Amino acid sequence: MILDRDMYYHQSSLMQDPVFWSFDGTTLTFELLKNTGRGELESDRHREWDAFKDRIRRVTIRDGITEIGDEFFRGCAGLKEVHLPKTLKKIGARAFKGCEALKQIRLPFACELGPGAFQDCRNLVDVQLSKNLRSIPETAFDGCCSLQAVVIPESVKGIQEFAFRGCTALTDLQLPGKADFIHPRAFDSLPDKYKLEGIRSLKSSGTLYYARVDPCEVFYLPGEIRRLAEFSLQKARAEILLIHDEVESVRPRAFSGIAVRVLYLGSGIHVLPKEMLFHVNQLQTLYIAGRLERVGENSIPEGIRIITVYENREALEKIDEKNMILFLQSVSEMRRYFYHQFEDELKTVLQAPAFPLNPCDLV
Repeated sequence: MILDRDMYYHQSSLMQDPVFWSFDGTTLTFELLKNTGRGELESDRHREWDAFKDRIRRVTIRDGITEIGDEFFRGCAGLKEVHLPKTLKKIGARAFKGCEALKQIRLPFACELGPGAFQDCRNLVDVQLSKNLRSIPETAFDGCCSLQAVVIPESVKGIQEFAFRGCTALTDLQLPGKADFIHPRAFDSLPDKYKLEGIRSLKSSGTLYYARVDPCEVFYLPGEIRRLAEFSLQKARAEILLIHDEVESVRPRAFSGIAVRVLYLGSGIHVLPKEMLFHVNQLQTLYIAGRLERVGENSIPEGIRIITVYENREALEKIDEKNMILFLQSVSEMRRYFYHQFEDELKTVLQAPAFPLNPCDLV
């Protein structure tokens, strides 16, 4: 049963699956009538209980309800407590928007969220997300300025734009280790504690989800990074971008939107995903230190100068005619070549403690 704006026990003539509701002065309760079938319910009609929505302090939804429709509880400013059933599968768009007194929410195991589901719940402090949640949509918790702790389950593969915008009180944020995509503006207004080595970044379990990099001559990733998510470096502006040897995988479009003249890919990268370097601005030279196992379609645009090891001759055969490729005998030789080509630029960072290449291997 879907719970929507027109769920009235007396409306059996309009809908096959009526929901009984009752209000005792503070608590609004919904339950599915026995021996009824399943049906879709409209969401654009006036709520009969709207007349006393300002008196609602608690909502209890019994088992059998599977969906809360769009904007169903929107504007219930005095609502402090919500009890959701284990049968609930979806909370619709803006369903609890503006429920400013709500302090805590516990979502059932397999409950998905619509855009803006808890937007502007200004006193929401604690959220427990569904353990089987697949995505956090845009503006889901936008404006939840009291939210302090969020554990995003490993099942989440994407976090959309402005999902946690304005969550300025967030002190405990745990991200999934291998999400496919976190929008660069998903966490707009994060507190300063989420800065990484002076770079505005978001990372978890070795995965970099995004980094906002001020224009610089040489930019290199922190040593703990092992994976690059989609669009993770789209804010990078540098002459040279250096990906160290411990980075083991790069998602498609990880470099989309960056502006670099030289890109160095370390020896840990063995797969170039489809369209990896499309929408990379100003790129002239690509260094590939790893032995390539697969080169995705259109992963390297035409006209890029490539320097790599001889072992990659077969893997790069299809793009050999469209790009100028220099094959060197070993990774050590390639690194030395890289250093001598950009010695002046690298001198400024070569002795930095976090610099990912051993200076002894370069000279």
